[in-house]
Amino acid sequence: MLTAICLLPLLSSCGQDRQEKVEAWESEKRSAFQAFRDRKYDASIVAYTTAIHLAEQIEPRGLLVAVTMNEQAAVYMARDDYQSAEKLFSSAIQLIEERTQQQSLPTDWMKSLCDAVEGLGNIKHKQGDLVRAEQLYARAVSITGLCNTTSKQRQLVYEYKSVLQKQGKFTEADKVDEQFKNLADSSAVPNPQHHLQEETQKFFREADAALKAHDLTKAQECYRKGLQYALRSTDGKFRASAEAKVALFLFTTNQLQRAEAFIMEAMRESKKAGATSTEMRPLLLTLSTIQAKNGRLPQAEKAARLALKLAESSGGKDSAEVVEGLNSVVQVLLQQHQYEKALPLFERSYAIQKRRNLPTSPAVVMHTCWLANVYWLSGKKQTAKDLVAKFVEKLQQCPASEMSLAGKLFTDFGQECLKSSDKPEASVFFQASLKVLKRAPQAAQEIERAQTQLKVAQTRTAT
Repeated sequence: MLTAICLLPLLSSCGQDRQEKVEAWESEKRSAFQAFRDRKYDASIVAYTTAIHLAEQIEPRGLLVAVTMNEQAAVYMARDDYQSAEKLFSSAIQLIEERTQQQSLPTDWMKSLCDAVEGLGNIKHKQGDLVRAEQLYARAVSITGLCNTTSKQRQLVYEYKSVLQKQGKFTEADKVDEQFKNLADSSAVPNPQHHLQEETQKFFREADAALKAHDLTKAQECYRKGLQYALRSTDGKFRASAEAKVALFLFTTNQLQRAEAFIMEAMRESKKAGATSTEMRPLLLTLSTIQAKNGRLPQAEKAARLALKLAESSGGKDSAEVVEGLNSVVQVLLQQHQYEKALPLFERSYAIQKRRNLPTSPAVVMHTCWLANVYWLSGKKQTAKDLVAKFVEKLQQCPASEMSLAGKLFTDFGQECLKSSDKPEASVFFQASLKVLKRAPQAAQEIERAQTQLKVAQTRTAT
C-alpha cells in the first residue's frame, strides 16, 4: 500500500519562483511516467494534469504545455481512450500553430508539433480513417524534414506508406519510396554520433510501443538493439542514460539482478563523464528502488539517503527533490518495519508538502493518508485518527468546488486499506471522504461509493 510513496504528485505554490516551478514540473512528469510505466494509467493522468497546470504557470501557452499534453495523450492512447487523446493532441497542435502565426518555430517546437500530428495520425489510423491518417502522416513527414530528424522521418515514412498501401495507392507509395530512398543509408547522416543516438532512440521508442502492447519479447529485443547503438557512442552520459533506461525495463519485468547491474554501470559511466550531483540523484533513486525489490534493504537505504543528501545540497530544504528523497528513504524503512525511524522523515516530507501546496492538492491529501497509515502501522492509531480529523476540518474552509478530488482520494486510500484487511483503518478514510464530499457539487455517485465501502469496512469478519 505504501509502495507508491515516491510517486507523489507535486503542485507549485504561488510564491515559488520559476526555477522551483520548473523543478516541480520535471518531478511531476517523472512521477507521471513512472505510473505510466507501471500501467497505473489513472494515476499517470492525474500527475500529467498537474504537470500541465505547472507548465502553464511557467509559461502560459508555452512549449512545456504542448510537450506535456502530448505525453498525457499517449497515456490515454495506451488505455484506448482515443477521444481524450485526440482532444489533447489537437490542443497541442492549436497551441503551436498560434505561435507559428507570431514567429518562425525553433526546432524544439517543430518536434513537439510533429509528435502531436503523428499522434493524431496514429489515432485516425487505428480508427480506420485512412484518408485523414494519410494527410496527417504526410504533414508529419514534412515537419521532420524541416527539423532534420532522420530516424523520426524514417518511422513516419513507413507509417505514411502503410496507409497508402492499405488504400490501394501503390503508385503513390512507390513515389514515397523513391523520394526518401536515402533514409535507410546511414552514410547519408553527416554526424556519426548523432546517428548512433537517433538509432538508439528509434529502437527505444519501438520498445516503449511494444511495452504498451504487452509484447515483452519484442520490447526486450528492441532495447537490446538500441543499447548496441548507444554503447558505440563516445558520449558517456548518453551511454549511461541508455543503460539506466534498460535497467528500468529489466526492473519492471522482474529481472532484478540484471537491472541492478545495469544501473550500477550507468552510475559508473556517469561519474566518468563528470555528471553533476543533479544528474546522479535520479540514478541513486533508481538504484535504491531496484535494491529494495532485490531484498538488499540496507544498501537501498544507503542509496536513498545519498540521493536525499544530494537533493538537500543542490535544491534547497523545501525542494521537490528533497521530498522525493525523503519518501524514498521512508519507503525502504517501512519495508524493514522501522516505523519509528521512518516517522520523523515522513513528518518532514509532509510539512514541506503543506508549505508547497494547497490543502486540496493531491500531494497534500495523499501525504495525509500515507502519514496516517504510518502512524496506524506503528501502533499510534489515535494519532492517525486525529491527523485525518484535523485535516478534514481544514478542508472545510476550502472552496466546495475542490472537494470532489479530495473525497475520491480518501475513498481510494480506504479501499487500499481494505485490501490489507484492516477494516478499522479503512473506516477512518471512508468517513473522512463522506465528510468532505458533503460539500462537493454533483458528488452523488462518489458519495454512494464511499457509503458502500464504509458498510463493507464496518461489517465484522466472521470468527
